[in-house]
Amino acid sequence: DGSDGPWSTFAFRVGTPPQTVKLLIATSGQETWVVNSGACASAGSEEETALCDRDRGFTFNVTNSESWSDNGDYVLEEESNLGYGGIGNYGFDVVTVGWEGSGGPKLDDQIVAAIMAEEWTASGMFGVSPRPTNFTDFRNPRPSFLSSLRERNLVPSLSYGYTAGSRARAGAGVLGSLTLGGYDASRRTINDVTFQLSSVTYRDVVVGLRSVRAPGALSALSSSIYAFLDAGTPHIWLPEDACEIIASAYGLTYDEESDLYLWNETARDAMDVTSASGNLEFELAPDVQSGPSVTITVPFTSLDMVATSAYPGLGTANTSRYFPMRRAANATQFTLGRAFFQDSFLIVDYERGNFSVAQARFDSQASPDLVTIKALGSDGPDTAQVDADDSRSSSSSLSTPAKAGVIAGGVLLLLVLLILALGAYRR
Repeated sequence: DGSDGPWSTFAFRVGTPPQTVKLLIATSGQETWVVNSGACASAGSEEETALCDRDRGFTFNVTNSESWSDNGDYVLEEESNLGYGGIGNYGFDVVTVGWEGSGGPKLDDQIVAAIMAEEWTASGMFGVSPRPTNFTDFRNPRPSFLSSLRERNLVPSLSYGYTAGSRARAGAGVLGSLTLGGYDASRRTINDVTFQLSSVTYRDVVVGLRSVRAPGALSALSSSIYAFLDAGTPHIWLPEDACEIIASAYGLTYDEESDLYLWNETARDAMDVTSASGNLEFELAPDVQSGPSVTITVPFTSLDMVATSAYPGLGTANTSRYFPMRRAANATQFTLGRAFFQDSFLIVDYERGNFSVAQARFDSQASPDLVTIKALGSDGPDTAQVDADDSRSSSSSLSTPAKAGVIAGGVLLLLVLLILALGAYRR
């Protein structure tokens, strides 16, 4: 889904009666954003409107939800440092995880923003941060979806594991994976590097980026930087001089109108997809100067993206192949976005204030291996097993939540580890 992917999206149902939407994951956000049905109203013909609705992961009509409680219009603050903006129609409504019949948790009175802004041309987003939202003052914060799950003992801790999946892997592609309250060990390699969460809550998952190695270059960075890990943006945002070195290595052309680096077809066709010659390597570390580090390799196939004519600035061309890299105006924009998460696996433990980043694994035959991240100071098992797969179509799947009863302090807690996967990869 999306005008700049395609990306693996995740199924949710919002409102009463429930309206199905497919959302991207926002690791920096804490709210549920759905595309307002009005966003596709001006698409043109009935066929074009239907295409817009499909490409944006289905839209949400607030007037058709009997449980919608309107809270007014507010500025969309997520990704504002990257130049995104707009207004969202905020309210509170029922949010259910997964397709109908999947057994996912259903929470009422959740924060939902119906968005129409042109900057957000992809699907809506589901925020996994436990950070609360304050609308008018700091005396009445509204909890996030993850915090609400934790308050109801539906997840064992404020934590998650996530990878974006990749359309270029295992033939038909590998779907994204999100586990709330733990992680899927089958989707990651192992390393012993641990990062500490930043005290800046809206920019908390920050890594030291020691080097970015493009083909034929020692490092595109003139010096080490700190970068934010944020799946809410599709792109990798680097200093302009680093972008130019990478563009030269791959034979890219910068397009002023769209602010994208477009592939030169000759250079692209010359890439050997079976070798490491087209890889982009990121060396991450807690400290940019010294100490342990981990290298994440992003292959050429994850850097060969497709943008449709709906992408701002691309004009009437049906599709354009582009490299998911953007020029950062300053240090606040240094960001490793969703393109990076295709080949990396992120585990965030908010209760202990740390996180880890590992190379993602792509084994289409591997069964989910769910590992519980226990609450700080609690006892209980370390793992839970998936009950069954619930395939809804040939291009998407949602596994039934794994449920494990755990005795902790004499209280029976119901732990729900959610593996969410819906990947409608457009060809």
